[in-house]
Amino acid sequence: MEKIKVGILTNTHGLRGEVKVKITSDFWEERFAKNAVLYIDVDGRTKELCVVNARLHKGMLIVKFKDYDDINQVCLLYTSPSPRDMRRS
Repeated sequence: MEKIKVGILTNTHGLRGEVKVKITSDFWEERFAKNAVLYIDVDGRTKELCVVNARLHKGMLIVKFKDYDDINQVCLLYTSPSPRDMRRS
């Protein structure tokens, strides 16, 4: 199944495991709805992420993923200085 790019993970947000995402597709409310499954490539592996919550904040989307409860866990997704693409099937 082909995956489409829905956003770019740009940075962490706060200490509670949230990330900033630059929206790159229409209908972000559907793409980042609660329980939506997104994919991100980290260190050559594709990780599956389940959205818990998403909201707009200063032109960026703030997203919380299941099982990522603090900044240290989210930093594992964001380990390089370049932004990471987020995809959805």
